[in-house]
Amino acid sequence: MDIDFEREVSQNAVLGSAALWAATNQYCEDIDTDRGVPIAHLFLVIPLVFHRQSAETIYKLQMTAGSFYRAMTDEKTITVGLQRRLQNHSRNTFEALNLAFASKLLILDQEELEVTLGRKSLPFTYPKHATDAKNIVAAGKRVGNWLAVTEFPVLCKLLRIRF
Repeated sequence: MDIDFEREVSQNAVLGSAALWAATNQYCEDIDTDRGVPIAHLFLVIPLVFHRQSAETIYKLQMTAGSFYRAMTDEKTITVGLQRRLQNHSRNTFEALNLAFASKLLILDQEELEVTLGRKSLPFTYPKHATDAKNIVAAGKRVGNWLAVTEFPVLCKLLRIRF
């Protein structure tokens, strides 16, 4: 585990909100309906993408049928400690969601408890040297694809997590 990386990104609500936006954007594209991402599903994003080894594996994947299953069989480290990370990063997810809602990056449908896009693009760009940030957002996009094309109970079972 890269302690400096973990500490630096876990305290960055802007980066977290960008990863959540990327996941939501991809989910909405892939699902192709007016419905948003169930808010509980977004709690998977930050624990996956704020973990350097997982993020580096996930962002490189193509968004093709079966990429989630390939990742689970080829890269066992994704699931190692994920339940603990899910619990430890819940506060980071709430902070990133709050920032995304306050900035209108994302919108919460309070009746359905679904999150939809508030903006069609991120309101900022990354400097050329910010490869970790770019990789995290790219990994968030892939996780959004997984959320769209894989049933949530199946995701949880294969990721070995419980809500």
